[in-house]
Amino acid sequence: IIEKLESNKPFKDILEFIYNSFSQYIPYSHIGIALLGDDMKTICASYCVSGEEHKGLERRLIGYKTDINDTSLVKVLQSGKPRVINDLEEYLKGREVREYNRILLEEGIRSSITFPLINNGIPIGIIFFSSRYKNVYRPEHVEFLKVLANSIMLSLEKKLLIDDMVVSSTLALATLADERDNETGIHLERMQKYAVLLAELLYKCGNFNIDTDYIKNLDRFS
Repeated sequence: IIEKLESNKPFKDILEFIYNSFSQYIPYSHIGIALLGDDMKTICASYCVSGEEHKGLERRLIGYKTDINDTSLVKVLQSGKPRVINDLEEYLKGREVREYNRILLEEGIRSSITFPLINNGIPIGIIFFSSRYKNVYRPEHVEFLKVLANSIMLSLEKKLLIDDMVVSSTLALATLADERDNETGIHLERMQKYAVLLAELLYKCGNFNIDTDYIKNLDRFS
């Protein structure tokens, strides 16, 4: 893991490496990451790696946004402690089944361990290790996955730092264009929204070579 973290591999490649390296030791068939928005109120499913058992999960879940306060995840972030759900169906009995939980159930997720992602005391998101089987997670799994979660956090921190630097430079150029000509600035904003909307629709079709990183880059640079 350390060797991979010190390389210049894309974050998604590192996530896939971690998934493939430890799935034979730990009962997970899905790793997912949801990041908090800049407003610290919304949370968005941002990255995931899944086994063959959950082929449709990434396409259905990535990009899904909701208010963090409308979810039980807010308690995980507030407590700073991992949460274990060993039977998702039982856990949801008598509760309102929200869209993201419905997607998880339909795609075969039955149990999970959830860790808060906290960077220098500031919560930035959530990481999920999930399984297609019920009642598989034990205390020793929590301890081991805590190490993996921290490794993923280090890699994610590096990626977010680089992204912030690149995006800041791009926004500075866009601001210059806006100051030169207000209509040009507004045109750039419209083009950004249209490009992202079209890419999201094509992504959902599933017939085009478009992934979530492609959409994020469009959002940043169009």
